[in-house]
Amino acid sequence: MYSTTLNELCSVIIGYRPKSGSGGSGDDLGIAISDLDQDRLHVYAFPPPASSLLCLVDLQPLDADTRKSDYYLREIVFLFLSRGQRRIAVPIVKEYAQPWPPDFDRTIVLYYFFILRLTSERILPEYLAWAINEGPLKPAIDTIAEGTVVQKVSVREFRELAVDVPPLEVQHNLVKLYELSVREQRLHERLAARRRELATAMCRRLLKK
Repeated sequence: MYSTTLNELCSVIIGYRPKSGSGGSGDDLGIAISDLDQDRLHVYAFPPPASSLLCLVDLQPLDADTRKSDYYLREIVFLFLSRGQRRIAVPIVKEYAQPWPPDFDRTIVLYYFFILRLTSERILPEYLAWAINEGPLKPAIDTIAEGTVVQKVSVREFRELAVDVPPLEVQHNLVKLYELSVREQRLHERLAARRRELATAMCRRLLKK
C-alpha cells in the first residue's frame, strides 16, 4: 500500500454551468442532483448492489453553449456530488449507472458535480468511489465541507486529499465484499417488504369476514 493525493490519481474539474435561460430545451441532456438515486426509488432496477447509483431515465433537456468534451459523460470516469449534506461518488460503469449505455455524445455533467478522470492504472474507480462514500475518505471530505445552509466542497482542497492505495487485488476484493454486503441488505429489505405485503393481505381478508 502507498499513500498519495487525489490529484496524483485523477484529474478533477467542476461540471458545466449553463447560462441563464439555457435549460428546458435543446439537444443535450444534463445530469443534475435529482438524477442520483439518493432515495433508493430505482434501486432494484440496477443489476449489482451499491449505495449510490445514477438513474439516467429522465434527464432534462439542455441547450448547452459548449462543445468542450471534458463536460460530457464518459465511461470509466466518476462523478462526485460536491454540494449538500450527502456527498456522493458514482463511477460511470454499467453496474452503477442505468440504463446502459447512456447517450455519451449528448449527456453533460452539470456544476453540482466534480468530474473525476483517472490518470493512474493503480486504482479502480469502484474502489475510489467506495473510499469516498463509505471508507477512509468520507470523514476527510466532511472536514473540508463549508457552508451552513448548503455545504460545498472546495475543488482545490478535494484535489489535495490523501488517499491510501492498496494493491489492485486488495481493491477488487474489498469492492466485491462491499457489494456482497449491500446485496445481502437488499435481500433483507425485499423479504421485509414481502412480509408486510402478506400481513396486509391477511388483515384485509380478516376484515371481509
